[in-house]
Amino acid sequence: MKNKAISLPHLICLLSSLICTLVLSAQNCNVRITRPAEGSNVAGTALISGTATLPANSHLWILAHQVGINGYWPQGNGQAQVNQNTWDVLVYFGTPGNFGTFEVLAVVVDDQTHRNLQSWVQTAPNTTPPYQPIALPTVIDGCTIARLRVEKTNN
Repeated sequence: MKNKAISLPHLICLLSSLICTLVLSAQNCNVRITRPAEGSNVAGTALISGTATLPANSHLWILAHQVGINGYWPQGNGQAQVNQNTWDVLVYFGTPGNFGTFEVLAVVVDDQTHRNLQSWVQTAPNTTPPYQPIALPTVIDGCTIARLRVEKTNN
């Protein structure tokens, strides 16, 4: 039986291809929040819109929190649906009477983090108290977090 060990030149070529694939994948990750404008006044809910070019096997999630609160709430009842590089998600800004500065984040996550976030969506209504915030999830390397701050001025 012939030895099938890989030669050093072949190994270098294989590793170079893998690195190039990872770099190109990260370069194909671009997320922006386009509406509303930074600093806009919002009520209890607002439709947040943006653009996204995502790497393979990734998921776009929209999160929100009131500035000063250490935790985030996934929005839209699941991952954002990206169609022709655009997305829209209805975001809830706190509870009635909660006024002030809120931050919306668009994050790109891997399959495992997506499953964790989807699990939160399914179980959060049944926790005590319901809808506990989550820590900021880990994003895919090379994908920057898009951020938007708005002012909730009424319900």
